[in-house]
Amino acid sequence: MTSARAARIAKTAAALRDAGLDADILQLQSNAATAAQAAAALNCRIGEIAKSLMFRRIADNAPVLALVGGDSRADLQKLSLAAGGKVQKADATFVKEKTGFEIGGVPPIGHDCAPLALMDSGMMRHQKIWAAAGSAFAVFPSSPARLAAATNAIVADIAE
Repeated sequence: MTSARAARIAKTAAALRDAGLDADILQLQSNAATAAQAAAALNCRIGEIAKSLMFRRIADNAPVLALVGGDSRADLQKLSLAAGGKVQKADATFVKEKTGFEIGGVPPIGHDCAPLALMDSGMMRHQKIWAAAGSAFAVFPSSPARLAAATNAIVADIAE
């Protein structure tokens, strides 16, 4: 493991502790940058993977985090309504600048700039979900309700 990857995972672990989530970070042997890859590595349903998708609110350039299940896609209209203004998908530079993490390993917590966090209400159907832990090779488990509380996420219908 590279020192940069280890630092990103440690940063996520510290943020989880600070938020009161006693989640054990699981290091994977295979790349889990996509929801399908993560579900295969964890032997779980794809809907149990929490994708951390970053958007940019156009009016003020604010970061918006959309937490949606691996079996869902964020709906831009619903997301814009919940975010209080039109949003667009963030590019890799914006994501790295605002979160400190790279696409494929962006955790829902521990970002350099606290985003407006939105969680799709459909995620609440699961008892346990898995989220990235700062690397495409690391994940952590949580209940949807605990993750929503830890990220101060607004739970809303934001998926297609």
